[in-house]
Amino acid sequence: MLKKSTPFWQGKKLSQHPVVLTCGVNDLSTTEHLASGERRITSHHVAGVDPIVDVTVPSSTEPFYQLSHLGYGELNTEIRFQHGSVCQHGPNGVTVESLLAVIKDRLEVFQAGSEPCDENSDALAHIDMALRILKGRTLRMQAEHASV
Repeated sequence: MLKKSTPFWQGKKLSQHPVVLTCGVNDLSTTEHLASGERRITSHHVAGVDPIVDVTVPSSTEPFYQLSHLGYGELNTEIRFQHGSVCQHGPNGVTVESLLAVIKDRLEVFQAGSEPCDENSDALAHIDMALRILKGRTLRMQAEHASV
């Protein structure tokens, strides 16, 4: 059973959220455009902490991301997202929803472990909200497709 706690930001304005107060605007930038045409995703970087994983997007036309360790051994992983609707193109990659479900499961494992924390609990609440919103989008799109 998961250990739940009240989100530490509950009842506070967003400007009072500890993460918002400690992150500068530049800390939240998400993309660095490289001369090669690639994009480097940096939203997972924490100011003052060396990043462990580099995330690049080789092309703006292909829906896949490359993850690689920065000097910590071998890790070369690609994430290929679904490109186009399954109805029109068939299944050809993971969905945003499936990747969020994996991240949710990982955080739940952390929360069930020896050191659950408020930040993981808050992240889980937001992931749940994102999943509900995206499932609603899928239902709306299916209804629109069925009525055509």
